Amino acid sequence: MVSLNLSHKIVGGAALSTLLCAVAAGCGLWTVLTLSGAVVNLDGSSSLLKTQMHADMMHDALRADVLSALASSDPAFGITMVEVKKGLADHAEAFKKDIAEERAANTSPDIKAVVENLVAPLEAYVAEAEEIVAKSSSNSASAKMQLPSFIRKFDTLANAMDAAAETMEASATKDQAVAQAQGSFGRMLMMAVLLVCVMVGFALAWIALRIIVRPIAQVTDVLSRLAANDFSVEIAATKRSDEVGQLMKTVAVFKQNGLEAIELRRQQETDKVKAEESQRKAEAAAIAGERSMVSESIGTGLMKLAAKDLTYRVSNMPEAYRKLEDDFNSALDQLEEAIQAVAGNTD
Repeated sequence: MVSLNLSHKIVGGAALSTLLCAVAAGCGLWTVLTLSGAVVNLDGSSSLLKTQMHADMMHDALRADVLSALASSDPAFGITMVEVKKGLADHAEAFKKDIAEERAANTSPDIKAVVENLVAPLEAYVAEAEEIVAKSSSNSASAKMQLPSFIRKFDTLANAMDAAAETMEASATKDQAVAQAQGSFGRMLMMAVLLVCVMVGFALAWIALRIIVRPIAQVTDVLSRLAANDFSVEIAATKRSDEVGQLMKTVAVFKQNGLEAIELRRQQETDKVKAEESQRKAEAAAIAGERSMVSESIGTGLMKLAAKDLTYRVSNMPEAYRKLEDDFNSALDQLEEAIQAVAGNTD
């Protein structure tokens, strides 16, 4: 089993955090892009539906222009052909422009099909509207007779317009549902990623506290107690194979060296006490020997003196008793001289 050291664990945690950030960013980017695409599609569908509504208004406006042209023959209405023809041209141009925009739009095949179905009815509808308006100024009766045909073309185009509008509305509703679904999915995805990131973050923090912070705090506490000469401290985590374990093993060596140093100092103090005791005993023995020597020398001198031997002199006394030796010998010299003087006088 391979055991990772602290650097590998820290790098692994950082790599995992980076990976989670990348995943979160990727999910966010995917959500934004997907939702943007759905919004673009919805915007396109809404714009297309808006254009279709405007085209439908132009469809009705053209009919109103034809009816205004037929009514212009009656001065009581106050409608001029100039205004009618201008309105017809503007409405026809706007109508054709709307359909052209719908044909050019990037839409689904269904919408393209219903838009293409508008082209032929539109051309026929506009052509007959222009023809009726043109006849209204010169032959009002003929123009009115053409009105039923125009109404049929109006209804045909209206049916095609309704079919196109229904298809566009269905597409817009579908795009709206897709956008809402993708928005909901994106929110759920981001919440899930956020939850995973938070859980992994707490897990990494707990792992860091357990395998890095606490062991380092233990090492600090052990070193502080060893620095205070407290060698009773227990050293744990020496079986770890990472830097903390190696550090604890080194601290254990420091502790052992400290204990050995304390034992060495204790032994040195014991040896010193023994040496001092031996020295005291030697000094006492030397003093006793000197005293014995002095006692023996003085005793011998006194014995010689008692035996009337005045020639004996004490010698080789210890340095501390040298004055006693001199005084004793001097006394014997004086005594000998006195005895000799008495003996001379006696003679």
